[in-house]
Amino acid sequence: MEAIALQNLFLRAVYERDNLSIEELSKHIKAPHNLTPAESLAIYQNNVVGNLSNTLASIYPVCSQLVGEKFFDATALKFINQFPCLSPDLGDYGEEFPDFLANFEPVKHLP
Repeated sequence: MEAIALQNLFLRAVYERDNLSIEELSKHIKAPHNLTPAESLAIYQNNVVGNLSNTLASIYPVCSQLVGEKFFDATALKFINQFPCLSPDLGDYGEEFPDFLANFEPVKHLP
């Protein structure tokens, strides 16, 4: 499989959690002996989401404080699913977050 196709497959598996992509990508993953390739990928998925959620909280700390950590994390997850990080610099991430919030039904009513 060519590198770009493998990268696109990886992106779909991590961000979209697409089962077919996960199954296909699992063929290319060398997992530790005690984990399946899918389990190894799940760890990576959780780390990516956690890091991006923490990044958003650090960029938008007032927003996080206003709505509380649990609500912010749930909102961040929705955002992350719609806007995957495409830059190697996490400082570039979250530019679309204010526009996302303006159209996010649970917080539309907030100023």
